[in-house]
Amino acid sequence: MPMRAVVISGDHWHIDFQGCYGNDWIETPALQKLGSEGVVFDNCFAACVAPELTARAWWTGRTQVPTPDAGGPQTWELARLKSLGVRTVLITEASAEHIAEVAPPFDEVHVVRGEDDLDVRETETPIAHLVRRAEEWLKDNGADQRPTLLWIRSRGIPVPWLPPQGFADLYLEDYALVPDQSGPVAGPNEAEVEFPPEVEFPEDELCEFAEEQDLTPEQARVPEETRFALAMYASYASLLDRWLGRLLRSLGQDRHASQTLLLFTTGAGQVFFPGESQPAVDLAELEGTTPLRDELIQTALIVRLPDMVAGDADHAGTRRPALVQSIDILPTVAEWLAVPVGTQVEGRSVLPLIRQAVEQIHEGLLLGDGDGALALRIPDALYVETPPAEEGGDLVVSLYEKPHDRWDVANVAQQQPGLVEELSERLRSRLPREQGPSP
Repeated sequence: MPMRAVVISGDHWHIDFQGCYGNDWIETPALQKLGSEGVVFDNCFAACVAPELTARAWWTGRTQVPTPDAGGPQTWELARLKSLGVRTVLITEASAEHIAEVAPPFDEVHVVRGEDDLDVRETETPIAHLVRRAEEWLKDNGADQRPTLLWIRSRGIPVPWLPPQGFADLYLEDYALVPDQSGPVAGPNEAEVEFPPEVEFPEDELCEFAEEQDLTPEQARVPEETRFALAMYASYASLLDRWLGRLLRSLGQDRHASQTLLLFTTGAGQVFFPGESQPAVDLAELEGTTPLRDELIQTALIVRLPDMVAGDADHAGTRRPALVQSIDILPTVAEWLAVPVGTQVEGRSVLPLIRQAVEQIHEGLLLGDGDGALALRIPDALYVETPPAEEGGDLVVSLYEKPHDRWDVANVAQQQPGLVEELSERLRSRLPREQGPSP
């Protein structure tokens, strides 16, 4: 039976809205089950959070910062897999203009479309169409004897966050909201909720919401429309998880299951709160006002190995603290399929980490926002260089201690000039000389 690798990815999905990463109240049982069957990486980070560069980082094995690969898709590492006899298949939710960007490296591309809205049936959402198409492909290709990479790519939780009506009211009370009983929770394409004028949410329950969400009182006192947006985000996470569960069951019944490496990963998180002393960002600015915050750059990675290799099943349900990155997906797939990667690949296979042959594969991670900001993530710090707001201005340098400074609140760059200098040099050593920003 030939080897297979299946990658399930979501472009956007904050890990705090996933049960396997510590959330114990949002309903994501499929992800939790996958985490119990595989190895969860607690410190996976994006290479480049710009959506148009997410796929390039995944499929080249390179970070794409400070500038993307100039050669285009025909030079991507994914194309080498094809040349080495690996069948490469992409099933994706995508807009028409995005298809041209992602299609060239794959042998075949299947594009699905659906609709997001509060009055749309669950079965007509993009994730439902994606899973059904993947199931069809599995059924139609059970007899294929070629080594295969199947990549199933979802947008994850897209903007605006509009789950079907059956999901929309799941978490309103968790976010200190009371839905209007006289009509729908929200109208189509609107992120707002109606409140009966006589209802006021008790202060003690608002404080309970703050405690459950690990928020300061300042963060908890956010506009109702922002809390509603968070509730819709959580609801969409449960929608994704339900269909992920169906997909995982189908993969488990596939005749190639005993030979299949399965990876689940996300491309970027989401910024909700800009800092401890500030309220949540305005609904129109939920993409974040500060680049490369931990909320945005920390991503999910779960890897499930079949029991074909002696001892692999023993790692199920364990976690790894080592630094890993989105550029490590393709090298991991390549090792599983027993094909080499090119010399330009920056990523490394995570299989040695899973099998505990090594303790780390990266000493530090280079990442960017696609718009000039660069960062270096090491186990105990995040160092960020942001371009000046005005031409001729000074580079903005930030240093945050990790992991305890979860919200990137305390910039300790001035207190630790020696570490700033060291990390600046390390970051610069990772960049082409002609492309590195000026100190």
